[in-house]
Amino acid sequence: MLPFGISSDARFDSLERSLRLLAVQVGRLAAAPPESVSVPLPSVTGSVATTSSSARRHVPGGPPPVLPHSHRRVAPSNFEKMEHDISLRNFSTWRLQWQAYCRLEQLADHPVPTQSAASKTALSSQMLRTVEMTLGSYDEATTTPDAILDSIYAHLRAKRSIAIDRVEFEECRLTVGESFDEFYMRLRQIAAGANLCPSCHDSRFVTRIISGISDPETRRKLLAINPPDLLIYHTVNVCHSE
Repeated sequence: MLPFGISSDARFDSLERSLRLLAVQVGRLAAAPPESVSVPLPSVTGSVATTSSSARRHVPGGPPPVLPHSHRRVAPSNFEKMEHDISLRNFSTWRLQWQAYCRLEQLADHPVPTQSAASKTALSSQMLRTVEMTLGSYDEATTTPDAILDSIYAHLRAKRSIAIDRVEFEECRLTVGESFDEFYMRLRQIAAGANLCPSCHDSRFVTRIISGISDPETRRKLLAINPPDLLIYHTVNVCHSE
């Protein structure tokens, strides 16, 4: 039963106008950024209601609401903490794992103070004291996690002479029971700490592989190749084929 004074044609005309307005607003909503869009939506009676994506509430039984990155809680509590006695080599591995964690958690989308606080929670209490000692007085609002990790690296590097890593590189050899891949990866880790000169890095690496392998036949094959043509990947391929 229709209200007094309103014909069915007028009622349907009003409903059609409301649906058209709704279609226009939905199109605008699809083209706008999702974080804070305020869209007036017409009701079926022609009145206008306002809703905002930032005010969406969780529907029981439905998916949890998606929060902007700046509102997400960063808690690397299950990330392996860096201990104060970590070696320089293990520090490099730890840093690679931390960088992967930061990409997964999109830590760069958070403010710098939040990033720094998250990196500190991944350090043991003794390592945190080391950071405070090496950095001294610093501005937490501008000190990035990379700056903190760089200070730790400088501290670890200063505790270990680079000559030790270079000697270890020159003496590295394939051990009994060790596969070539294991030897090659160990050699790469040592070379990273030895800070070899860029201009002679590849030639020294090839020489070290030839000297370090134990199979004389493979060594003869590698020595028969003209040195300028013997690149690292060529050397590795020959060792894999034997």
